[in-house]
Amino acid sequence: MDNPDNLDDDNWLIDDDAEAGAVVGTPHPQALRRPWRVLVVDDDADVHAVTRLALRNVSFMGRELELFSAYSAAAGFERLRDTADIALVLLDVVMETEDAGLVLARRIREELGNHCVRLVLRTGQPGQAPEQRVIVDYDINDYKAKTELTTQRLFTAVISALRAYDTLTMLERTRAALAKIVAATPILYHAGPLRQFAAGVLAQAGAVFDVGAGGMLCLMAAGAAGPAVLAATGEFSGLADPAGLSTPGLLPAGHPLLAAFARALHVNASQYEPQATLFLLHTQQQQRLCIAVSPPPVAPEQRDLLELYWQRIAAAFDNQYLFDQLCMTRQAGAKLPAPS
Repeated sequence: MDNPDNLDDDNWLIDDDAEAGAVVGTPHPQALRRPWRVLVVDDDADVHAVTRLALRNVSFMGRELELFSAYSAAAGFERLRDTADIALVLLDVVMETEDAGLVLARRIREELGNHCVRLVLRTGQPGQAPEQRVIVDYDINDYKAKTELTTQRLFTAVISALRAYDTLTMLERTRAALAKIVAATPILYHAGPLRQFAAGVLAQAGAVFDVGAGGMLCLMAAGAAGPAVLAATGEFSGLADPAGLSTPGLLPAGHPLLAAFARALHVNASQYEPQATLFLLHTQQQQRLCIAVSPPPVAPEQRDLLELYWQRIAAAFDNQYLFDQLCMTRQAGAKLPAPS
């Protein structure tokens, strides 16, 4: 085990030029106020106490830190397995065995399949785990000797790790969303009634982007008095066919989103409103689709993907619109009297 007596007390997390309560970064537009989760894995209780003291008032991108403690590699593995979204592990090397931390690092990557969490090794006995060998042989992100780890250096290591974690998770969310778009696209081109298509679009959007259960798809035809609600879900569900008719009704006068729709049409661009996010699409029939989803906010990477997805919706809508027109033409032809 690491022996605290072997550490240089004058260097172990001494406050230097940095303030302990530093606040770094601008908040991410979609940053939930849930703190960054940081796990400290070390068999020395003093290390946990000093780490908490050094990071007590640190925040990054508008989010504070939430520290978890584990006093063995086994306990650290269980915490990572059972706790979601741990961004950073400050990991001791020598605990129940001389290489317990290294074994845990490998288990995190291989058994848990967690390649996003950032792993920072801290050791009081660098000779037990030489830095060059560890960096080459193990998937860790930083290596610190406790004798050189001042408050400023710990602060820098933590912020760098959190920034890298945020980037990796953003890329992972983007990858997952793209995979869902690819999987959902064939469903959008399945022929069927237009209103059934509209309801399917909202369901797909909720599943692909996790933007909430509430959504509304409106059609703004040339010369129409206002947007017609083709389908609505969640908090907007009362707006779809309120009279129980088979034809879509107009968005009621005085509805809070009418002004947002007007702004979207005026500037010819999507709008990100406090009550909902509105996307404006153009179709080949000189009609415009307005799609509202809630709840906000929508992160920048989601905005780009949603815009891409809605463009596919516009193309699919054209197919559905033509299908509906063909069905109506056939029905009208069937009602004509037979020639005598």
